[in-house]
Amino acid sequence: MNNKMQDTSLQIQELRSLDEIKEISDEWNLLAQQSRQGSPYVIPQFIIPWLKRMGDKYCCCFLAAWDDKKLVGLAPIIKRQICKLGLSISILEFPSGDPAPVCEILTHEDSTGVIDAFEKYWLSNIDWDVIDLRNMPEKSIAAAEIRKISEKNTYVTTFRKEPSTYYIPLDICWNDYLAARPRSFRRRLRRGKKLCEKLGEYTYTKYPGDLNFSDALESVFIVVSNSWKNHEDGQNGWNMFLRRFIKGLEEKNILNLSFLNIDGKPVSYQLDVAFQGKMYGMHNAYDLHYQKASVGMLMLAYGVERAIESKCNRYITGYKDYLKDWTQSTESYSGIRLQQSSLFSRFKVWLYYGIQNLKAYRVRLKTESSKKNLKLKYIDNSNV
Repeated sequence: MNNKMQDTSLQIQELRSLDEIKEISDEWNLLAQQSRQGSPYVIPQFIIPWLKRMGDKYCCCFLAAWDDKKLVGLAPIIKRQICKLGLSISILEFPSGDPAPVCEILTHEDSTGVIDAFEKYWLSNIDWDVIDLRNMPEKSIAAAEIRKISEKNTYVTTFRKEPSTYYIPLDICWNDYLAARPRSFRRRLRRGKKLCEKLGEYTYTKYPGDLNFSDALESVFIVVSNSWKNHEDGQNGWNMFLRRFIKGLEEKNILNLSFLNIDGKPVSYQLDVAFQGKMYGMHNAYDLHYQKASVGMLMLAYGVERAIESKCNRYITGYKDYLKDWTQSTESYSGIRLQQSSLFSRFKVWLYYGIQNLKAYRVRLKTESSKKNLKLKYIDNSNV
C-alpha cells in the first residue's frame, strides 16, 4: 500500500515496502543519472541489498516525487521505532549501519520544490521525533534546502561534520602521479613488487575483460574469506549484501573488478564503479597471509591506473587515514538532525543518542582490538 499527496504540480508517493521500491527501479536509476546528487550509493543496486541486510529493524518510508509520470525526486528514508527505558522514539533516517553509508536525497536538476514537498509530507503524514540525515555531501543541494526549511520552522536543528572522503584528481598520467608521491610511498610499492616476485608469478586480472562473471565473483570471495572482512554470514549478513550488490552492478553493466594473483590465486581485490564521470572505490580486501607484500597497496595502485585510463575526472577512494598517502584532496560531508521542539521529545532523543554514543564507543574499542589480534595471527602464519 502507498499514500499519495498532491503538491502543486508534484505528486508525492510514499513507498512502504521493498516490492514497491523495486517497481520504480528503472525510473530511480534514470533519476540518479540525471541528478547532480547521484552516486553509486543512492542507486537501487546498492540501497535495496542494504535494506535486506538491515532485516526487520526498520519500515520503509521512501518518498517519490512525480511530475506527471516522470520521477523527479526520491528520499530513501526509513523509519525506526525505538523503545528504551519505557520510552518510544520515532526516527526518520537514511538506511543506516556501521559504518553508515554515504546517502543523499535525489532531485532532478530541472525540478524545484521537491525538498519542500517532502518536508510538508513528513509533517502531515508521518509521526516522528527526529529526522537524522547522516553523511550527506556538504555541497548537497538537498542539504542546503533542508537548512533553509529548518530556519522557517520550530525544529531543534543540529549540524555536524562527518568524516571526509579522499579522492584522487585524475587529470594526470600515472607516471606523473607516482612521481608526486612521497619517496617512502614509492619505496613501499617497489618493496611489495619484489616480495610478490619472490612468492611466485604475480599477475593482474580484471572483470570485464580477463574473467567471466562467475569466476570473478568466486575470486572476490576467495579473497574475502582470507581477509579481516569475512564476517556476517547468513541471508542478512555482510557477505550476502556484497554478493547481491555485485550481481546488481553486473546486471546494469557498471561493475569493475580487479584482482592481484600470485601463481593464479587471487590475494587482493578491488571493486570500482564508474558513475557520472567519477570512479568510486566501493570495496576492497586482501588475503592477510600476504599483507607483508603490500598486496592491498599494489591493488589500489592498479585501480588508480585503471581509473586514469578510463578518463574519469576523479577517483573517490574512501575515508580511511592511510589514504592520506595517496592524496590530499577531500570531499566534505555533514549530518543534519531535525528534532521536534517539545521538551519531552527532546529529552527522549537526548537519552537515546547518549546511549547510542556510549555503545558505539565500546564497539569501536572491541573491533579495533579484534582486528589487531587477527592481523597479528596472520602475520605469525604469513606466506611472506
